[in-house]
Formats: sequence, C-alpha cells, structure tokens
Amino acid sequence: MPYFLYIALWRTQLRKCNNNPEHYSFVIDAVYEQASKVNNQITSLLQKEGIDHRQINNINLIVEEIALNICKYAYPQNQPGPLEISIYLQNTFITLVFKDQGKPFNPLEHNAHQISDEDDLDDLIPGGLGIFLVRQIARQVNYSYKDNNNILSIRIDLDAETSA
Repeated sequence: MPYFLYIALWRTQLRKCNNNPEHYSFVIDAVYEQASKVNNQITSLLQKEGIDHRQINNINLIVEEIALNICKYAYPQNQPGPLEISIYLQNTFITLVFKDQGKPFNPLEHNAHQISDEDDLDDLIPGGLGIFLVRQIARQVNYSYKDNNNILSIRIDLDAETSA
C-alpha cells in the first residue's frame, strides 16, 4: 500500500508515494493566495532533500512565475480550476511539471523578451519576461496540450551554474 504524506495548506496537498519516492505533487486551486504559499512548502522539501540554496531560489522563481500566470490567465475570472505542480527529483536534475485545465496556451510561442545589458528593466513592456527568465534558468522547457490539460515541463540541472 502506498504511503502518502499530506501537508495541509488550505486545499494544498504534498504527496510522496513509496512506489516513486522521488516524485512530489501539489494540487491547489489556481488562485493567488494558494499559489503564493506553495513556494514555502517547496523550499522546505528541497532543503530536506539537500538541494543547494541558489538552486532552490531559481526553482522558487520558476514556480512563482508559472503558477501565478496560470492563476491569472488560465481560467475565467472568479472560476478557478485545479493546478497541479509536480516535482521529480533525480541525481543531477529536477523536473517541474505544471498541469492545468484552463484554456490552451503555449507560453513557448509567446514573444518572450530579449534583454541586453543596455536595457533598463523599468522600461520593459510587461509580458514575456517571466518565460524569458524561466528559459535562462532551465535546461529544457516543453509544452503540450493533452486530454484537455496544458502541461508545461521544465528541467533544471542541479550541477549547472545559473545566473537568475
């Protein structure tokens, strides 16, 4: 029988199964209040797993950016749906998978900002900066739409030097 560890945060659940001890999953309603609290649990989990502080900060940045965008854009206003955030831990990398049932949207097709050293961040037009940052941190980013779900998969190398 699988062992489940539940950490309650409103309706947030963290699950770890014995049949896949390197997989953790959070299921929340896609609303700001819940999404913004998930990073505290992720930080605690990654610290317990011995992940470097800098990598934890990068992962938190990715989770916050993607989760808050799903909260804002995936579902009709005042009708939030589910958001599942899965974390797969491997020896040299972590894979984050975001799954929602909102309207289909591939963030990789969105015109992400190209930023140079001369750009003033205060003057940048909103939109696309988050996916730009995600692509800078991540080794690989993939999107698919399957069974009425947006699925965004992000791989972060744990041994890579990143500069987010």
